[in-house]
Amino acid sequence: MVELFNDDDDDENSFSISKIQAETGFAKDEEGHLIHGERADIPSSRPTSAASSFSEVSRPAPRVEPVKLQSAFQPGASPDHFTFRFLAYNRVGIVKTIQDNCIDVDFHNSDTHYNLFFRNPDNYTLAALTDKVLVLGREGDEETTGKISVNNFKSHDQNKDWILDLPEGEYVDGVAAGEGWVAVTTSKNYVRLFTAWGIQREIISVSGPLVSMVGSGDQLFIVIHSAYPMPKQQNFAFYSISINFKKGLSKLQGPKSLPITPDTELYWIGLSDTKLPLTMDTAGVIRMHLNSSWYPICDTKSEMKGKMDTFYITGVDQLDNEIYGVKCRGSRYPQTLPKPTPSILPMQVPFCITGERGGLEQRLLYSTMLTPVIKDEEQDLKNRRTEMECLMKIFALACRFKI
Repeated sequence: MVELFNDDDDDENSFSISKIQAETGFAKDEEGHLIHGERADIPSSRPTSAASSFSEVSRPAPRVEPVKLQSAFQPGASPDHFTFRFLAYNRVGIVKTIQDNCIDVDFHNSDTHYNLFFRNPDNYTLAALTDKVLVLGREGDEETTGKISVNNFKSHDQNKDWILDLPEGEYVDGVAAGEGWVAVTTSKNYVRLFTAWGIQREIISVSGPLVSMVGSGDQLFIVIHSAYPMPKQQNFAFYSISINFKKGLSKLQGPKSLPITPDTELYWIGLSDTKLPLTMDTAGVIRMHLNSSWYPICDTKSEMKGKMDTFYITGVDQLDNEIYGVKCRGSRYPQTLPKPTPSILPMQVPFCITGERGGLEQRLLYSTMLTPVIKDEEQDLKNRRTEMECLMKIFALACRFKI
């Protein structure tokens, strides 16, 4: 048997190992170690360790550009570097800075309240506005304390306005307000909840630094960083908090994952007229949270004429399927002067099919999304009729075109 495996080429019945090695590109180096390919002609020594052997065949990992954590922002606020900027812009009104370090509050409806104008010696840079309360916040730093100021402008009692300094070393990240309450998120990942008249009722810890927060009615919607960003993807989570001090402690849901278009940042968050959480990213996609899912309800970029145009969103009316905001040509934010001209976009879910069938599918989805939030019996009946009408028309189209 041994004779079959020898290097004698004259024996046609034997296997020449040397011949097989040569035909397959293998050879032995000076030390008798088997090597392959171009390395067969190069004298080499055997690697001294497994690690060095691995390094010879391994390739460097592709370079991954780091993604920065998005900074915290107030919904509707323009960037800090603007000379004159919006501190808040929503369906109630506008809070903006103007010349001589002053703040101007312009209500859309004069029946809500007359416009407010006052100096800003404390350098407030954050704001939240409802139809009853104006909240201002100063972030603070090592030299100045974090500070909030609350103006109950619907109250005839001037003593109901109040100012509060945060404890030393704690700074204001964001402010929000709703029906009878004020919320402040701080650098210690605290959510401090106050009555509108200044009594602190709760303090809640969240699991990450703030991205943005907004309030309406008894609902508080908070977005935080849940983890360090992945390549081309921010990692966000959100909390929904129901606040009613008369019923005891607030009901908190979360944190839950919050989706966003890859390679974008969060541009705006809000609450609809039905108090459902909403987001919009820098790709222009608006999403609505309903029944534990996030639904894209509009791609605003498709409604803009230019690539650099942006729809500066200020609110969503789910019952009327309308999105309110300002069309900005060539920029992300409108100028404070002159007063921006409001615009309305329809809710337009990015379905695959357009035309008559696509329109019916859109109406059917809108009606289905309304069902969980409608509380009026008559409106619920009307909504169900709309659903049935859409289904029958889609069926008729399918029969006509044999879809």
